[in-house]
Amino acid sequence: MSNIGLSFSSHRPQAQLSEIQIQAADGHTFQATVARRIDNKHQGALLVLPEVFGFTDYIKDVCLRFADSGYLALTPSLLDRVGVQASFPYDKEQEAYHATTQVLPVDDGIRDIEAGLNYLQTESPDLPRALVGYSYGATLGWLASSQTSKTLCFFAGFYGSRIALHTDRIPLCPYHLYFGEGDVHLSPERRSALQTLPDGNITFYQSAGHGFDCSHRPSDFVKNVSQQAFQHVLSKLEQFRKS
Repeated sequence: MSNIGLSFSSHRPQAQLSEIQIQAADGHTFQATVARRIDNKHQGALLVLPEVFGFTDYIKDVCLRFADSGYLALTPSLLDRVGVQASFPYDKEQEAYHATTQVLPVDDGIRDIEAGLNYLQTESPDLPRALVGYSYGATLGWLASSQTSKTLCFFAGFYGSRIALHTDRIPLCPYHLYFGEGDVHLSPERRSALQTLPDGNITFYQSAGHGFDCSHRPSDFVKNVSQQAFQHVLSKLEQFRKS
């Protein structure tokens, strides 16, 4: 196991990143990254599912933010399945989208999620576990949380517009979805589909679009909305991890 991201740790002395290897049920071995508190005092464990771009510096920041807030956070390198190391740059969106949605089978992604949850269960068997997904990761997390045999206390999905294509699959745990009102990926048909979900489980932010949480894409990032959504996730985790 090797420590990485020391520049992040210098700004966050209470958390650090490390790399591990995890094996899925079909024998596939993939890289994953864990954010831990240095004092090892965690109140829950999260599997963080990235956007189509993979394990970017933004996702590192997400994991460290959750670790700062008291959660063991693990993110799997889903792109390992298609031979991509770590991540795509943001100017390669079409290539990233093709790799994750056209080449990577959904079932394989869910296998890797299951393996990540197994790791968290083995690593910290007494901690409640949750899924948090961003864009593509939110849709994959929605599908995984609707069928996993693992006990989850909560699922949070950020701007996963393709969830609208799977409203017949409802998570087996409490959930909340976060969208920007100006999300260009939410067609009228997808908005209508999302409206069929139970009331109270979706928040739309008026002043935001797709990717509002990503501080590494200034054109998309909306700081106050990002902060509001993060605090809402923490409040939901606090609520459901104790239930």
